[in-house]
Amino acid sequence: MQQDLVALSERLAHAVDLAHREPLFEDGRFYGGPTSELLPTARLMNERITATIAAATEELCTVQTTAPTDRSPEVLHRGFARDRELLERGGRVRYLYSGAYLEDPQTFEYVSEFLRAGGEVRVGVRVPRRQVLVDRRNWFVDVTSPETPHSPDAGWHIRDVAPVSWAVDNFSQAWGAALPWSEARARVAGAMSTARQRQILRALEEGLSQQRVADRVHISDRVVNRDLSSLRQALGMTTTTQVLIWWGGTEERLLP
Repeated sequence: MQQDLVALSERLAHAVDLAHREPLFEDGRFYGGPTSELLPTARLMNERITATIAAATEELCTVQTTAPTDRSPEVLHRGFARDRELLERGGRVRYLYSGAYLEDPQTFEYVSEFLRAGGEVRVGVRVPRRQVLVDRRNWFVDVTSPETPHSPDAGWHIRDVAPVSWAVDNFSQAWGAALPWSEARARVAGAMSTARQRQILRALEEGLSQQRVADRVHISDRVVNRDLSSLRQALGMTTTTQVLIWWGGTEERLLP
């Protein structure tokens, strides 16, 4: 009998302890959120993004930093049709571009139609990496870590609350510092340098090698050399060092 009472007392104490831990468990579920998921191919990444946006009710934010020529007209058309549906459902859709998109005719036509549909577009001097944020709960971003085995088109679907909150804040800061599309186009009119040349110069001033500059801007070494040569000729200079000295003092540093 005495042993039974002791065992019962221990079980009751354990039950009280579990009751105390339940709120902590629920808090952990809320703040921790679901895990991240590696999507190893472009097809899986695109399918997941499309499905997530189709179920979205609030907001879509995208950042594009790759070369505009990497995006086919078919991809642009499908993306616009998908994003316009969210606008029609009352959602907010924002695109943040690097400056290279200002000089791409295909992007200009696409953005003009997108703005008429109620979307928002800005262009930044320094923008985050390519990514998609949906309803402030889903973050899609390329895999860049060499420690993670992946194909060139692999990506992460991240739903954990902490990193997604960081990504939303990072996007908001970049968005606030960027220029509306029409204002950005007006600012770059008449500039001596092109948007891609400015990207190259920003990478060079960070001390990157020419190969790493090419990787950063998503072009080849040959194109880097050609762009620098064209800028030297436009400025009447003979060396890249002269160009970098000019770059250090010109207001074109502030252009996207």
